[in-house]
Amino acid sequence: MFVKKIKLLFGIFLRIGLETVAQPVDRLLPLAGTPLLSGSFGELRATHVHTGIDFRTGGRTGLPVRCVDDGVIARVNISAGGYGQALYIEHPDGLTSVYAHLARFHPRIESLVREIQYRKERFEIDEELKTHRLFFQKGDTIAWSGNTGSSGGPHLHFEYRNTLTEMALNPLYYIRIRDQIAPVFHALYLYRADETGREERIRQVHLQAAAGNIYRAGTVRVPSGKIGVGAWITDAMNGSSGKLGIHTLEVTVDGEPLFVLILNRLSFDRAQWIHALKDFSLYTEGKTVYRCFGKPLQELIGVWMIDDGWIELAEGEKKAVEVKATDRNGNSARFQFQLTGLPALQPKGGKVLQPGHSYRLTAGNYSLLLDSAALFSAVDSLACCDTSGFFVVSETVHPLKTRGILKIFDVSDPRSVICRMTEKGKIEALRTFRDSAGIYASVGALGKFTFVRDTVPPAIEYTGVSGGILRIRIRDDCSGIDSYRVETNGRWMLFEYDAKTATLSGNIRNSHLQKGQTNHLVVFVTDQAGNKQEKHFRVPVR
Repeated sequence: MFVKKIKLLFGIFLRIGLETVAQPVDRLLPLAGTPLLSGSFGELRATHVHTGIDFRTGGRTGLPVRCVDDGVIARVNISAGGYGQALYIEHPDGLTSVYAHLARFHPRIESLVREIQYRKERFEIDEELKTHRLFFQKGDTIAWSGNTGSSGGPHLHFEYRNTLTEMALNPLYYIRIRDQIAPVFHALYLYRADETGREERIRQVHLQAAAGNIYRAGTVRVPSGKIGVGAWITDAMNGSSGKLGIHTLEVTVDGEPLFVLILNRLSFDRAQWIHALKDFSLYTEGKTVYRCFGKPLQELIGVWMIDDGWIELAEGEKKAVEVKATDRNGNSARFQFQLTGLPALQPKGGKVLQPGHSYRLTAGNYSLLLDSAALFSAVDSLACCDTSGFFVVSETVHPLKTRGILKIFDVSDPRSVICRMTEKGKIEALRTFRDSAGIYASVGALGKFTFVRDTVPPAIEYTGVSGGILRIRIRDDCSGIDSYRVETNGRWMLFEYDAKTATLSGNIRNSHLQKGQTNHLVVFVTDQAGNKQEKHFRVPVR
């Protein structure tokens, strides 16, 4: 145990000594005024660990966004989802700042972006711009805040990245916020691993708050064996109602370190490891539970642990456990309790799928291919077709580390689309492809699957012109929108697509519409099943 402790402490020392990006230097904020956050670095999200911080904008769009240091526009990315309209600026000190969900850019940037979009006849673009030498100085307005992409409301998403490695760095090492509020423990969850490696949640531990941000639960009795700890934690800052994430999480057993998580930096190519860090099923209930155990966490930057974070507990044995959560400003809270070992549970039995092995799971005309890196942990081996015709691989949604390929053979109808059952029991279409053998799709989780026939083309509705913006609503209730094109008087016109509202918006100033005349507008939309819709409209422009 002494050797393991030394290794853990050495790893923590290296983390602090080599990976801490900087001491706070009070860099310029991208928004003027006192910063209020609605999202923090390392916060647990649905499909990733949050790689930046979210600044509140008071529910408004159009706030000036400032360049945080001298630099050159390196990249622009525009998409209907994700970051929406985003800018990347490279600075002389080796950092890149990122600004996302923007409403519009500075006119120098805007004119170049529009030229690229019209040349490519595409709204969505991802372009390197360094050769255009668009330099801005510290404090210059580069854009205005918005609500584009997958934003859940008006705000500014901001990041710092290492320009060379593209690693995301915690912005709170460079800027200060007013935060004197400690993280809050809402509950603790305990898990066990059986002899096959299957993991299951066995109980919730209710807390008793005490003075000094210390929570206690007294004696907690669990079956003996390998026990893991998961902590439901949120954080806050002064003046903001947002529920933020933490910076550091530590677990000690009888005073000895077992698990350490320090959120200084994150790698984009390991985004899927979020499903090893959080309890997926509890997250769907709105609970941000950090799991402090499991071999896959060794691959997550910032994690160090002994024995993969498991507590070995014998029958009748007692162990004192403490979980400590700390935010970037050093505010901390502790959860203390004692584990007592009960008789071990009986082995569950049955076959399991093991990490490190590839599998082909089949039933009926369904086949799911999993490579050797797909599984985070052992799961029950299940592949059958239920009475409703669903291909059942797992009774619950079980995220994968690498995506699997689901094939359905002998499906010749070109309008067939593979669907999955969501965590809320709804049917959701997947991007479906076709070959001579049938249809196939990439899947990111085990669960239940089926296929449906989509023969209904997308719907197109012209909603008029307001404030110089022409709007069209497009929607598809089954497979989803695949592509769209809008032409005015026979020429392509730029329309921005907002996936949240299923709305196309086109600025009359950036078009071939002729004032004082009735113009011919044609909208082409194709869904992911190949159904096409075309609508013609007469649009008067004053």
